[in-house]
Amino acid sequence: MFQEKIKSLGWELAKEGLEKTFSFSDFQSALSFINKVGEFSEAEAHHPKITNLYNQVTLCLWTHDAEAVTEKDVSWILKFEKEY
Repeated sequence: MFQEKIKSLGWELAKEGLEKTFSFSDFQSALSFINKVGEFSEAEAHHPKITNLYNQVTLCLWTHDAEAVTEKDVSWILKFEKEY
């Protein structure tokens, strides 16, 4: 089941969608990661909510058109986790 796979990758089902927080050594590393997320998201035509607090970046995925978590979100996560 996809929920087990997503959970094993550190993603949680939160109020706003599927969410994961990434921690880095400093702000510059976090910013570099945000830029990679942006490039990946443009290529996938699916964009997460990105929240940054110094060295932490939280990504949250939710398909707005469906007003729910969909296969599109799960697919994005699985592809993203393979690359990063």
